[in-house]
Amino acid sequence: TEYRISSQVYEAQDLGFTIKETAELLEISEEKVRKEIEQRKEKEPEIIKSFIIIYDKLYDKPYL
Repeated sequence: TEYRISSQVYEAQDLGFTIKETAELLEISEEKVRKEIEQRKEKEPEIIKSFIIIYDKLYDKPYL
């Protein structure tokens, strides 16, 4: 989905992974990781909103 990588980046970030570790884990560029982190404030509410709609439960994190 559109937000899958974003969600995975945010989870890794919250778990304390570095940009380099996140890029290696997700097999994406470090630049892509940086871009996703920069866009977190915009994307996070949309991801959470999607989870609420799909799973009909409240969520406070942008990952499951």
